[in-house]
Amino acid sequence: MATAAEQWVLVEMVQELYKAAALASLKKYGVGTCGPTGFYGTFDVHLDLEDRLAKFMKTEEAIIYSYGFATVASAIPAYSKRGDMFVDRAACFAIQKGLQASRSDIKLFKHNDMTHLEHLLKEQEMEDEKNPCKAWVT
Repeated sequence: MATAAEQWVLVEMVQELYKAAALASLKKYGVGTCGPTGFYGTFDVHLDLEDRLAKFMKTEEAIIYSYGFATVASAIPAYSKRGDMFVDRAACFAIQKGLQASRSDIKLFKHNDMTHLEHLLKEQEMEDEKNPCKAWVT
């Protein structure tokens, strides 16, 4: 954390507080090369952060991931259902991997082209009318 102050005594006190908190965390949790809960397990600080985030966001629960790629690549298949997905062709690599893992039928539309997306949606609507048992909206 970056701190700036004219009072050097205050800076030294803050640094000592950071050092003490860091040492306490090291003694309690140890240290490793990564932090995914699936690798090291879930600790009280993970659950506390999820609880605080849920309260802040006014939701029942929250989940934390160690980094963005893991979030997208695992959340998409976890929360999506099999079926058709319409995705911007310029979606990032993590989103592409998450979509592949979802095993959905991916329909790519030209980047930021709502006309092309509308065309694909109308095509899908015609397919759904031909076979209404297969069609669903999520």
